[in-house]
Amino acid sequence: MSFRDALIAAVYAKPCRRLAYLESTGTQYIDTGVPLTGNSRWRIEFGKPVGASDVLCAVFGARDSYGSANTSILFQSPSRMTYGVVVFSFPVLYSTVEMRGEELYIDDALAHTFPQAAFTTAPNALLFSAYSSRVDIITGAKAAISRCQIWQDGVNLTRDLVPVLDSAGAPCMYDQVTKAFYHNAGSGIFLYE
Repeated sequence: MSFRDALIAAVYAKPCRRLAYLESTGTQYIDTGVPLTGNSRWRIEFGKPVGASDVLCAVFGARDSYGSANTSILFQSPSRMTYGVVVFSFPVLYSTVEMRGEELYIDDALAHTFPQAAFTTAPNALLFSAYSSRVDIITGAKAAISRCQIWQDGVNLTRDLVPVLDSAGAPCMYDQVTKAFYHNAGSGIFLYE
């Protein structure tokens, strides 16, 4: 968390205005401050990315290297989602994706069970993008996110990020657990509703 974010969090106990979602144009992202493990649980409510092509576009995640144990949601087209090495059809416009240990759920239906893996990502998980050792930061998806929850140890809620306008009117995510603001770490400005 930056000094500015820490100062704002200390002065304001709650965000100024709750939003329905933040939307990235592909260059904005949020550093959650949380490295993920094989035990981590997370849940993201988001609108299907638009404009994805053969270039990987990330909605969330972190990975140490291609092919290693990792946690990231990647899109190669608006109807294909890749998690790890598994490709999923993604027919709906707005979805909830949740990882519970080794089980991946899409809209509360079990989509896939992965083998148990013991790992900790070196980089923190990003929202609207993902860290990758091959390209540093994977191209961010043009997606709208309405909530992101992370249980780093799989049990205790570590982050509960919701979109807000801070007291200065800047669109950002507010963590309902730590009472801290998480601002854009990329370039440009988030769209919102």
